[in-house]
Amino acid sequence: MIQYTINMNNFKEQLIDIWWSIRNRYLTIKYYISHRTYNRQHIIRTGLGPGFSDVVEKMLYTNFTMLVDFIEIEKAWMYYIFNQRGVHPYPWYMRQFKKFRSKEYGLAYLAWEMSLDDAINKRQRQSAQEQLELYTWWTHIRPNRIDPYDHPEYVDILNSRSKLEPNQKGYDIQSTEIRRVTKMVIQIEEDQEKEDNNMLVRLVKIRQGLWT
Repeated sequence: MIQYTINMNNFKEQLIDIWWSIRNRYLTIKYYISHRTYNRQHIIRTGLGPGFSDVVEKMLYTNFTMLVDFIEIEKAWMYYIFNQRGVHPYPWYMRQFKKFRSKEYGLAYLAWEMSLDDAINKRQRQSAQEQLELYTWWTHIRPNRIDPYDHPEYVDILNSRSKLEPNQKGYDIQSTEIRRVTKMVIQIEEDQEKEDNNMLVRLVKIRQGLWT
């Protein structure tokens, strides 16, 4: 009887080992295929439209697109699984191909992190605050910045000068105004570039906190 019990235990262990071996092989094949087809996590979106883009643009857009995806996908999913328990938002046949995304849930999760007032979660709270500021700048503030070369003063002076001939009265005065306005436009452009660089540096500094 003792021998029989020992043999049965060994048999169960062998079955478990076989099961895990089969399961691991299946997962290896599954992830090999998925990571090269519909779930290519090593491929990063730039957020740019079709066409040529300089590296300076791609560096900026790619990093901030990753921040947006991190908040609207990963943070949003964390909020969903902790607060919206129940039915999965997508039917089973879509779950492998469609990523859950919610701006509302992502921001709600950040708000929860920023509400953590204990010393242990100080870094998490500070990181969440910085993520929110950078996210807000990228999605709301920066898109609404004026294009320096669309500045009303610059457009008006170019339009009015184009109507004058070089020998007409006022041409020289407007030439002086164009130099002034052009200098202003160049300064706005430089300020915006500095702002982009500063924000990108701030994002890089908190990269260790971008995980769930």
